[in-house]
This record gives sequence, C-alpha cells and structure tokens, in this order.
Amino acid sequence: MSKKTLFKVILPLIWAAVVLGQPLWGNAAPSSAPKPFEKRSYISNLKLLGHTFKGEERGGKMQMMVKGDRRYLVQTAFEHPGGWIIDVSDPLKPVVVNDKAFPDGENFQVAWRNDLKKWVVMVTLQKNALTDTGLRGVEFWDITDPAHTKLLSSWAVDGGDPGRTVQEGSGPHRSYWDGGRYAYLSTSPDNGFYLPDGPHKGYQNGLQIIDVSDVMKPKLAANWHMPGQQVGEAAARATSEAYTDPNAATSIHGPVYVPKPIEAGGRYGYGSWGGLGMVINDLSDPAHPKMVSNWTPSPHVSGKGLAVHTIDVARLNRGFVIVTPEEYGAGCGTPRFESFILDIRDLAHPKKLAMLPSPVPPAEAPYKSFCGRYGRFGTHNAPHLKAPGKADPNFTCYTWFNAGLQCYDIADPKTPKIISYFIPEQGADDGVQVMGIRTVDDVFIEWDRKLIWISTDTGNYLLSSPRLGEPILKPMAVKQWTLDGLNKGHP
Repeated sequence: MSKKTLFKVILPLIWAAVVLGQPLWGNAAPSSAPKPFEKRSYISNLKLLGHTFKGEERGGKMQMMVKGDRRYLVQTAFEHPGGWIIDVSDPLKPVVVNDKAFPDGENFQVAWRNDLKKWVVMVTLQKNALTDTGLRGVEFWDITDPAHTKLLSSWAVDGGDPGRTVQEGSGPHRSYWDGGRYAYLSTSPDNGFYLPDGPHKGYQNGLQIIDVSDVMKPKLAANWHMPGQQVGEAAARATSEAYTDPNAATSIHGPVYVPKPIEAGGRYGYGSWGGLGMVINDLSDPAHPKMVSNWTPSPHVSGKGLAVHTIDVARLNRGFVIVTPEEYGAGCGTPRFESFILDIRDLAHPKKLAMLPSPVPPAEAPYKSFCGRYGRFGTHNAPHLKAPGKADPNFTCYTWFNAGLQCYDIADPKTPKIISYFIPEQGADDGVQVMGIRTVDDVFIEWDRKLIWISTDTGNYLLSSPRLGEPILKPMAVKQWTLDGLNKGHP
C-alpha cells in the first residue's frame, strides 16, 4: 500500500477509533465485496462541463472567496496536504494560485472580515488525541492575497498557550464561522471528556463557542455538551440507547450551523451529534447555551457510523431541515442509516416529513445495489451553506460516496425524488475496503452561476443541471450570498 493510500485510509480510521470510540478495523468490507473497483462512470440529467486534477484524490472540502468578478475556490485534499486556492473565474480553465495557502486541516471556514477588510480562513487542527503533540485548535489566516497568505492568530481548545508542545483533547473536527463575532467548534476541550472504559472509550466532542470579536485575540465564550459525555456522568450513559450501543458514535460531528449571527439577532444553532441525534440550541446568550430539542431517528439503528452527520439548514424559510448520516462500513448486509426531512416549524418538537430516497444503480451497472460497488455507500455532504447566490428552494444535491452525486427534487418535502445523478469512475484500488475510501466526497454549488463542483478521488468535476438553468461560464461579481448579510462589504 502506498504512503498516499495509507494516509487516506488510516487517518479517518484513527479519528473514528480515538474520537468516536469506533473499532479501528471493524469496518472492513466482507470478503464478498466486489473488486476490482469500477472505472466506468454514469450520468443522467446533468451535464459534465469539466474535469480537473484528473486521476488525483481531491476528496476535500470546498468554499469560496471573491474579489470583484474573480472567484477563488478554496479546497483541501487528502493527497495534497495544505490549503489550495484555485481561480475559477473562468470555470472551464481553473488556475491554481496557491497550493500551500494555509496548514493542512481537512475542515476550514472562509469568510470576509469587514473590520479588517480581509478574507480570513479559520482552519481546524485536529490531532490523534493519544499520540500527537502540538496545537489542538484553530488558526486564522489572512488569504486576501491568495498568493501570499499569513497567519493572524491561533486558539487552543483547552484555553492554554497555543505555542506549548502538549495539549489535552483531540482538537476540533468540523466547525462553523460566518466571519462574525462567534465561531462554533466541535471539540473535546480537556480530559474531562475522555471516557476511560466502556463501548465508547475515547474522547467525546462537545460544542465550544469562541468569541472572535477581535480575530487577533480569540477568547472562550462557552463549552457545552450532551449529558453523558463527561467522565462523571455514568448515570446518563446508562439510560441512553446511543451510549449503550457499542456501534453508536456518541460525539458531536458538527458543525453547529448558526444561520443568522447571534450579534445580528439570531438565536438558534443546529448541530449534528452522531448517535445522539440532532440538537437545536438556543444561543441567544452565547455564554450559556440551552437545548431546545433533541431529535433522534426512531427506531434506533445500530450501524457502523454516524446516525446524524450533517444538518442542512438552507431551507429554514420553508420550515424544514434535511438530516443525513454517514456510513463507515463497506459492502452489503449491515444495518444502514436513513436520511430524513424534518419539519422544524415547532423547534421544540421536530417531526419526520419524509425519508430521502436512496439511489439505485443504473440498469446497465453490474450490481443491483450500490452496497455492491467498491467503497462506502451512503450520504456524506450537502452543498455548503455559504455560497454565492440563494440556494434553490426546490432542488439540492448530496454526495453519496460510491453512489456519486445524487440530486433531488424537494418541491414537496413530503415526497422528495431523485431526478439526476453523476457517478464518476473510481480511484486506485488499494485492496482494503475501509472507511477511508470515498469516491465522491464534497459538493459546492455556485447558485448564481448555476455551477456544481464536486471533489472526488479522481479529481474535481464541474457539472450543470437543467433544473438550475443555463450555466454562466464567465467571470461574474457576486451580488448576494446564501445567507443574508454574509460577507458584507467584500471587495
């Protein structure tokens, strides 16, 4: 196995084992899983416009910064540690501006900071909690000049000096920041969150809120967690289906999305807490978060992975959110998690409207279910909440690992339908089907230019959909963003 493949496979396994309490090798595919991988691709009701970084593993997160009519895709990728900034003003001819713009961090948040007149990226620095030294926390980098970026400040999640060599905890995983006063981290801040025994031995991530009113000097606003996540809360663990299930991941995956800034009158945060479900918090007093509701799928499913991985809050004005899981195992025959559309008009009592349909392979595919295709089968990411233009109220897309990109008609949230897909060829066969294998990882939609970007293990792909309309394939200034007030004052 190559060093590159080892990194792709082992890193997420260590994260699952140490942070989520999942068995290190328990998610390998059964021997009946098909091999070799499939080099064929499939497409329906989408148009393929471009393919860059061909054959490279680009399965990382994507966000965007802009300067006039210039647009820059910011991306991380397992194969190339460090932040990439790519000029996609001409989307058919992307140009790499910087491939080491900020330190390696799988997750990051890009935002315009109006008081500084700078584009800033908040990079999450996660470590192996038991063996690594160095900063567990976040760094803020000035990326206004994409070719010449610089560190602004650091924050250690346990509140200590970021420069010291040993820190407790594993550091943040997925976090959220809109450029405003508060950032929301999913992290274990200290060893009080380390459970020494039982099925969930390891670090339990909770919610940490930091005040970045002065980006140069972040400070703690609050730490909040679910009952049972700290060492002394055994009674809460004994009465919870998730804590007594050895397969459940009892830790916040994050992020906690706060679609309207607290300082602008916002109040609620929507968080994905794995086996502990979806949690809606009242954050009107950021120093003292309060739980409004906690929704969990029913009946409880004992599967390998995260019952709740992501909360898509892009359509709160329509009264619903989309809750999706993440599967860790490959192959068929194991319990699977479902994706749900939830009515949250009554925030204290979310209720199920529908389940998202699972994709079915094309008729010409050599398998009857995607669980029979190489790699993992399950949802992973929705389009990022922060993007140019307003999210389409009736259309969205999800990445499904080995089932590619699947796009949905959600005009009636009670009857969602798959209406298009793109299933690309798969990357190199490493001979080990474990959770590190991810054919399609992330999706980013420029709603105003009607462009769909996906990151995969064979490069970046650019797509368009007839549901969004004719794509705009030229430079264009951003007139509005998905969230009101987002990136206000940007150049």
